[in-house]
Amino acid sequence: MTRLLYFVLWLLSTSAFGQLPPGIIDRLAARAVGNKVQVEVTLSAGFTCNGIVITRSTDSLQFETIGLIGGVCGDSAASVSYSFTDSFPPTNQRLFYQLLLGGRIATDTRQVVVYDFDRRPLWVVPNPAKDWIEVRFDAAPGSRETFLLRDARGKVIQQFEIEDGLARVAVLQLGPGIYVLQSKQRPALLAKFIVAR
Repeated sequence: MTRLLYFVLWLLSTSAFGQLPPGIIDRLAARAVGNKVQVEVTLSAGFTCNGIVITRSTDSLQFETIGLIGGVCGDSAASVSYSFTDSFPPTNQRLFYQLLLGGRIATDTRQVVVYDFDRRPLWVVPNPAKDWIEVRFDAAPGSRETFLLRDARGKVIQQFEIEDGLARVAVLQLGPGIYVLQSKQRPALLAKFIVAR
């Protein structure tokens, strides 16, 4: 009896309990599609479970259930793909998605931001920034726009182009302070951000 109790306590203390064993998932993704989020998962051949619970968090700590793919999932002979659409995600903040296979085996999280350009035409995140910023704005596919990076006094310290309304820009070389990012073609398209270390 004592050996069984020790085994159960060991099993409960291991990281494998409730965690995703290797070889269960071929693919897991979450991406913004307009003002919705598409969550996609492909279960590996040979894995089955009783339903998939979709959860979402805004802080990566507290997750709420937002959906369920019911029934037996997976197949013993082939990989099977599933998708779920989060039709009403919070906007303008980082979201974390996690699946519970069989209602209890947690996958890794996937992060996504749904931008609401009606509320703000130019996004700079994270703000405050440390090493890099992600710049997003509404743009036609294939378009290029020149941006000016200004310090708090208004001096241009960098100029660069952004294609398709999305770029990741290193800010390691900048000292702590307030900066302004402004479109050269559309001067009203600007955003303020802070570099903090």
